[in-house]
Amino acid sequence: MDALHSDLEQLYQLREAIYLATKDLETKRKDLQKSFANLAYDGLAVVHCRQCLEKELSAELAKNNRLLFSIHNSSMEKLEQEKNKSTGDNT
Repeated sequence: MDALHSDLEQLYQLREAIYLATKDLETKRKDLQKSFANLAYDGLAVVHCRQCLEKELSAELAKNNRLLFSIHNSSMEKLEQEKNKSTGDNT
């Protein structure tokens, strides 16, 4: 009878150890899920930030291109005026 009682006690302790290990694994699984969710959120934030930066840079580039085009046109007009002055054509 004592052997049966001892075996039952060992089974109970084993069951308790398995329960605690399972609980620990479940906690770790939940922590991993949170970590992956945070990584996914961070990834989306990085993509959004990159898109915003690209949009801002594109707008700045377009502005600079318009400015360069304006300067080019102004320079060409001045050159044309100088050319006309030197040739005597006052149109």
